[in-house]
Amino acid sequence: MKPIHLFLLLLATPAAMQAQFDYTTNSDGISLTITRYTGSGGAVTIPASIDGLAVTCLGNGNLPVVVSSGVTSLVISDSVTNIGNSAFENCDGLTNVTIPGSVADIGAYAFYDCGLLTNASFADGVANIGDYAFSDCTRLASLTIPGSVTDIGDNAFSHCFKLAMIRIADGVTSIGEHTFQECTNLTSLTIPDSVTNIGEYAFNYCTSLTNVTLSYGVTSLALATFQSCARLTSLTIPTSVTSIEGAVFQECTSLASITIPDSVTNIGPYAFADTSLTSVTIPDSVTSVGSDAFSNCGNVTNIAIGNGVTSIGLEAFFGTNPTNVVIPVSVTYIGEDAFEYCYGLTNVFFQSNAPIVGEGAFLGENPMAYYLPGTTGWTAFSTNADLSVMLWNPVIQTGVASFGLSNNQFGFNIAGTTNIPIVVEACANLASPVWTALTNTTLTNGSYFFSEPLQANSSGRFYRISAP
Repeated sequence: MKPIHLFLLLLATPAAMQAQFDYTTNSDGISLTITRYTGSGGAVTIPASIDGLAVTCLGNGNLPVVVSSGVTSLVISDSVTNIGNSAFENCDGLTNVTIPGSVADIGAYAFYDCGLLTNASFADGVANIGDYAFSDCTRLASLTIPGSVTDIGDNAFSHCFKLAMIRIADGVTSIGEHTFQECTNLTSLTIPDSVTNIGEYAFNYCTSLTNVTLSYGVTSLALATFQSCARLTSLTIPTSVTSIEGAVFQECTSLASITIPDSVTNIGPYAFADTSLTSVTIPDSVTSVGSDAFSNCGNVTNIAIGNGVTSIGLEAFFGTNPTNVVIPVSVTYIGEDAFEYCYGLTNVFFQSNAPIVGEGAFLGENPMAYYLPGTTGWTAFSTNADLSVMLWNPVIQTGVASFGLSNNQFGFNIAGTTNIPIVVEACANLASPVWTALTNTTLTNGSYFFSEPLQANSSGRFYRISAP
């Protein structure tokens, strides 16, 4: 009788296991889709086959596979190629899941709102992680995404509040919109060069993020990519980036310094608004500065606008704090309130004809506007901008007795409009000039005499007059 009992026991074990799953046969007749787990919970292993049919898919449509909240861990066999939409959504007892490389696609909402999930491991081979796949897995602590993944879907890991570490392997090409939004425990991030697309709001409200290394494959920083990353202090924008869209760094209140590379042609609305930047240098490659691009950056004391900029948008520099601003030849339009409430602004220097100017563009401290000889449109500009204008025309007088050497000093007289501000600069080599400011002064009574000792060990010295 004992051999008979042993034979019956061996038959009963797979029968009991198979009875834990409902399934449908796939159209190929040799594989199946598990549609429901009906067991008692605990550690669950998805088998490679049931009743001689290979298990290839989990989930049918948008219906969850698991109805038992007692499932604590999940191991999926390497016969499975697809985890369907919402397959394990709201599996609120699940703490651990292992996904083999055979799974090419993890569907939308596949593990959405698995609130106790602390570990999800992906083997190399997974190609796609769907929209909201692990969103609201609020206890997921770390994540390694293999290089086989080409697409990380929208909101795939949003609201994973405990996610402190993300490793994205080289090979991943796309990070979707809102993908890591509000991963508030994430501190550091490296995006490999294989990534060419980062979606809108991808990392916004990652409030603990302090350092980001960006891919040299990315060509555009999309809308609000790092918005409200309040502790972000360091980020290098790679030279592959041509566009910085709206609100990319808005409310990154710890961001004090950033370099905009000369590959960038566009800076969108609110791109750097409400940051701690102290200086703004816009390269010549940029043609447009969007509305509010640098608004409410009260620590900004220096603004350098590139020679390619044609348009300065509404409130672009609202509330910044420079003393002097040079408007280059290329600028033809300055929007409403562009420099409003820049209370430290005293001088604005224009290098070409008067641009079109919006109402209140310089409202606040009422700076003086200086224009060059031969330029036009300043009477109308003065009326429209409600600014006083003054001719800026300093000239080094070379044909007078004061020009040249005297008592081991080299000096010259500078003449021009009374009380205009000037800077005397010098360099030693015009082929590779490095200009050094020597004197910052005004032409009291329309004249100023400059002199300095002869420079030892110098074969020559060149001088010029510039605006402060």
